[in-house]
Amino acid sequence: MAETRVIRTFVTHLRPHLDEIVAIWLFLKWRVICKINASRARIVFLLGDGLCSDGRTLAQHRRDPTSVLIGIGGSEFDEHAANGQSRKKGECAATLTMKDLGNEKRPELQGLLRFVLRTDLKGAIHPFDLSQMVRLGYGPPPPNGDIWTPEEGEIHKKVILDTFAHLEDIYDKELRFRKAGEELGSNSSPESIPGPGGRELTLVVVKSDRDMVNKCARKKGGMKADIVVQQRSSGHISIFTAYGRGLSLKGVAGMLHIEEQKAAGKVVTTDWHQLQAEGEVPGDDRWFYYPATETLLNGSSTHPRDATRLKLELEKVVELVKIAVDPSRFEPTRSRDCLAGRCTSTHSAPCPWQEWVLPRCRHLRHIQYQERQGTA
Repeated sequence: MAETRVIRTFVTHLRPHLDEIVAIWLFLKWRVICKINASRARIVFLLGDGLCSDGRTLAQHRRDPTSVLIGIGGSEFDEHAANGQSRKKGECAATLTMKDLGNEKRPELQGLLRFVLRTDLKGAIHPFDLSQMVRLGYGPPPPNGDIWTPEEGEIHKKVILDTFAHLEDIYDKELRFRKAGEELGSNSSPESIPGPGGRELTLVVVKSDRDMVNKCARKKGGMKADIVVQQRSSGHISIFTAYGRGLSLKGVAGMLHIEEQKAAGKVVTTDWHQLQAEGEVPGDDRWFYYPATETLLNGSSTHPRDATRLKLELEKVVELVKIAVDPSRFEPTRSRDCLAGRCTSTHSAPCPWQEWVLPRCRHLRHIQYQERQGTA
C-alpha cells in the first residue's frame, strides 16, 4: 500500500471516463486523510500542452505531494503507456487505485470493478449503462475545439458529482446484498422438494425484512434456490422463482386465490382461467400474480397491501407451494386412483382438491372425458 499522504487535488484528463471517476471516488471514500469530501473535491483537468484548468502545469502537480494524477502522466494510477513505460495490462485507473488503497479484495466492490475494467479495456458499453451516461453527460464537444470555459467546468463537476451519487447507491446495494446473505445463512435452510419432470427443487423459506434476501437465496453461488418464500415482520409474504428454470406459479396462484376467498368467508371467483391469470381476481386482491417473472406478491414497494388482510398463515402458503409444483402429488385419500390415471371425483362426492383445478387434475379429467366420448 502506498504511503498515506494529505491529498488536496486530483488531476485527470478532460471528460474523464467512468474508471477515472471511480478512482477518485475510491480515494474520497477510503483515504480518510483526504481533507475533502465529494462535494468539495478539487478536481482539475489537463487541457493540453501540459497546462491544467487551475492555471498550474502538469509538472507542477506531479511535484506537489498533495496532488494525485489519475489516468494521466504515467502516474501509479495511469494504466496507459507513458514516460517510456509499457501499458499496465489488465488494469485501469480504478483497479490501480483499489490496489494502492489495499482494498482490492473487498467483495462488495468486485462486481463494480469488473464492470469498470471491462468497459475501459474493451469498450463494452451498453447504450443505457453508467459509463454511457457519463459520456452523454458531457454533451457533444464544441466544434471549435476550444472547449475549456467556466460553463464546461460546471458540466464536468456536475457529471462527476452525479456519478459519485450513483456509485454510492451501487455500493449501498452491494452492502445490503452481503448483509442479506449473512442473515440468510443463519435464518433459513434449503429444503429439497419434488418438482416437474422428476426434478428435485430447492425451496427456501425465510423470515426477513431485507429486500435482497430472496436474490441471495436464488444466487447461483449461494443456495441456488428454485423457489423462495419470504415473510416480512409486517406479515407480508412473497414467492419468487429462479429465472430461467422453467417453473410456473400458475397453480400456486389459483390455489392461493381460492383458499384466501374461502378463509374470508366468500368465494367469488372459481373459474380456473381467471384464478391463474395475471394480477388479482375478483374476491381476492391480496395476491398479485406476475407470470413474466413467475412471482406472487402480497404487496410490494410499488403496490402496498395491508398484510393483516392476508388470511393464510405462512405454513399454509408453503404447503400449497409444495403441492402445486409436484405433479406426482394428489389428494392423499384418492392418490392411488389418480396415479393410475383415474379421477374419482364426482358431483356427489367431490375431491377436496377439485376446486384448486390443478393442471394435472384437469389433464386426468380431460382424458376421461375423451374416453367417454370415444375420442381418446
